[in-house]
Formats: sequence, structure tokens, C-alpha cells
Amino acid sequence: PPDAYEIERSTDNGQTYRRVGRTNGSITQFTDQTLPNQTLTVLYRIRAATPVAESPASETRQVTISPIDNRPANLALLMSTSQRVVPVSGS
Repeated sequence: PPDAYEIERSTDNGQTYRRVGRTNGSITQFTDQTLPNQTLTVLYRIRAATPVAESPASETRQVTISPIDNRPANLALLMSTSQRVVPVSGS
């Protein structure tokens, strides 16, 4: 398994990405707590990382967020070692 996963987000339709998180390689869930409080469509991708290398970026996943009053309480990303990012929203 990788030592870490790096989570990147784009708010400009994939033109640029910014790292918004890093998890231990055994952690497969990440909650993005840096989302702006506005309606916005964002793209996420992840990379697996070791001390000497990192994988290519995963395929992207698109998520549309809304102001905090309308967001599910448990908005999170689930990650797998197959380099997929799956957006999950709760009730």
C-alpha cells in the first residue's frame, strides 16, 4: 500500500489543482473542510505517494457543492487503491 494519499481539488474546470489534503495510506476517507460557502462545481483527484515517488493523478470526479446551509452534514470523499475518487453525500 502507499504511505499516503494526496487529495487535489480544482475550482476552474481542471485548469489548475491545489492540494487540499493528505492522508495516511491506510485511511480511505477524506472530508474536505476547506470548501467555499457558495454554489460551485469542483473536481477532485488523488495520488498515491511513497517517500520516493507518487503515482499519476487518478481520473477526476466532479462534485457540485452548495452553501453550507444546504450541504449534507457528512459530505466526504471515499478513496480506493485503484486510484478512484468517489463522491459520497449523506442525508
